[in-house]
Amino acid sequence: MREVVNLDELDLDLISALQIAPRAPWALVGEVLQIDAATAARRWERLSEAGAVWLTCYPDQRYPEPVCMAFIEVDCAQGQALAVAEQASRLPAVVTAEHVTGGRDLYFTVMVGDLGALTEFLLGDLQRIPGAQTTRVQVVTELYAQGGDWNLGGLDAAQQERIRRSRPSGRGFSIQALRPVDRNLVRLLANAPRASYTDLAKGAGISVSTARRRIDAMLASGMVGVRCEVSRVLAEVPMSATVWANVPPADLSGAAALIASLPETRLCAGITGGAANLLFSVWLRRPKELQLIERRLGDLFPQVSIVDRALCLRHVKRAGRLLHEGDLAGDMVPLAMWND
Repeated sequence: MREVVNLDELDLDLISALQIAPRAPWALVGEVLQIDAATAARRWERLSEAGAVWLTCYPDQRYPEPVCMAFIEVDCAQGQALAVAEQASRLPAVVTAEHVTGGRDLYFTVMVGDLGALTEFLLGDLQRIPGAQTTRVQVVTELYAQGGDWNLGGLDAAQQERIRRSRPSGRGFSIQALRPVDRNLVRLLANAPRASYTDLAKGAGISVSTARRRIDAMLASGMVGVRCEVSRVLAEVPMSATVWANVPPADLSGAAALIASLPETRLCAGITGGAANLLFSVWLRRPKELQLIERRLGDLFPQVSIVDRALCLRHVKRAGRLLHEGDLAGDMVPLAMWND
């Protein structure tokens, strides 16, 4: 049986710190939060074991190999939505799977190598799932904000800066193309995002200094990202909503910048393949907040047209983790590119 946890203020500050720098040393985290390192590590372990938090590793915007990200709406046979979502969630290409309201049953975020691989996924893996019927696909053209940018906001500016300074700088070394050793290191990092450089080096069969240099360069350059996820329910932002909008091309970057700056924003992306060219997702305390966001967007960019919106009824998978009731983390499913 898992321990039932509630997040206190110290837990929230701890999570906020790891959202800023997921690999920050426990000694620094403890110093910033005015607790000892052992207490910080122990609290994180307790929250992790309860499924309240988890870390995930993903290809970031400067990943040097092709990555195609797409959003897929799926209609299911009557009564089959949950079964389809659970089976699809076991597929490495599916990063996030949601049961949602509106004109679709399910909403997937998918990450594959290219458009050819996306076609293979749609006509192969997804089509083979019993109960999966019609699909509609939007391909991402640009990411303006993503889940790793979102933060609980529990730390003051000075604390945030101290934690931020611990992130790898990558100074004096850069990686232009991934070598086999880099792919191996990333696979190891994906399985244990807070693994020490010593353990990563041992797993990859290289020196600690080489492991540190190459991992830091990949993280600092934006090739690879590590982010901290938290249960929406425990963080008291139980509502998640996705909005599709159509924006005149001349106003797209301005509207996207505004949306990306909102504290509720989890994702903002340019898309193509349908009636909308901008999609954003937000975490909310109550549904009414979505209308307030839309009103603000409409006041500043009246030329923006909302095409559709959907509320998430349940996350079945998020950021590579299967989720249980209560938005608690279960098994990890490594992303498709980490299996290459």
